[in-house]
Amino acid sequence: KWPAIMPLTEQRRLDIHAPLSKILPDYPGGQRLTIHHLMSHTSGIPNINNFAEYDAIQLRKHTPGELVAYFRDKPLNSAPGWKYEYSNSNYNLLAHIIERVWGLSFGELLAREIFRPLGLASTGHPANMGQIVPGLADGYAPEGLTGLQRAGSLDWSVKTGNGSLYSSAGDLVPFFRAVNEGRLLKPESLAATFTAHTPN
Repeated sequence: KWPAIMPLTEQRRLDIHAPLSKILPDYPGGQRLTIHHLMSHTSGIPNINNFAEYDAIQLRKHTPGELVAYFRDKPLNSAPGWKYEYSNSNYNLLAHIIERVWGLSFGELLAREIFRPLGLASTGHPANMGQIVPGLADGYAPEGLTGLQRAGSLDWSVKTGNGSLYSSAGDLVPFFRAVNEGRLLKPESLAATFTAHTPN
């Protein structure tokens, strides 16, 4: 998520330490939350993946905004900035913010700003479950002690922001080379990406 958010901060379109309410005025408690809380998993927002209804949620297509609606009104697990607690909801909300600021879908933005400029032809965000991606591996799940079966069905839109991308080993090499050579992020943004933001 840092490579998607940090270019926005470099263009001065986002202040990651400003209240979330500046971007999403109607988000509950947005005056206490920041983008940095989301990026560092210190927001206290409960993890959508742990909701009892998540198995049903992941079976149908969602926009990032629709995913945010599932957790926006739930109480926080802890005060923003208080402690680290991994939550995929942070990534869903960041994807929603990216779409609001850029006016593009999450996948379109990443393709335009990162994938195409770096020549990552085997990397993308599937627009819909009907899209055929040549060479894309199927998921598998354990069956018994030693067997395998096809992974259960889900609509990958539910993972937007936290696990909805596909790529190849051949594309990961030029991606990380671009990161390390400063072609994707400025040195100060790269340093912030690899800085510890909480004690743990």
